[in-house]
Amino acid sequence: MVDCIKEGECEGEGEGGSEGEGHKYFYKNLRGQSRFQATYSIKEHVKRSCKRVMNEEKDRLKKKVIDTGLPAKDLRPSYFHPILWDELLKFWDSEVHKHRSDVGAKNREKFQTLHIAGAKAFEAIEMI
Repeated sequence: MVDCIKEGECEGEGEGGSEGEGHKYFYKNLRGQSRFQATYSIKEHVKRSCKRVMNEEKDRLKKKVIDTGLPAKDLRPSYFHPILWDELLKFWDSEVHKHRSDVGAKNREKFQTLHIAGAKAFEAIEMI
């Protein structure tokens, strides 16, 4: 996301500069957003990315359980810490998660408009 002209030009990268100095280049390249707006954008991006990754991991796990017949606990990917994996399995098996999942599935069924405009909000799309 940092768009420096030459590698190593951003302060805060690698050995040179203090930890926070590289952020001024990062914020500068978020298309005129203030630091607050940029920080919010970054946090939202990280939240969406984590949610997407966890959903993808859950889908992969379902397929592996069906294909191999092994219990989910035995199919922990090497990049997950065992404690984190156990907590994820507990969460995915909890009533709270199952309820959220069911509500989300029902809401997606109600949605009838195919969104083909990419990353634009519906409000930003002009109707032809």
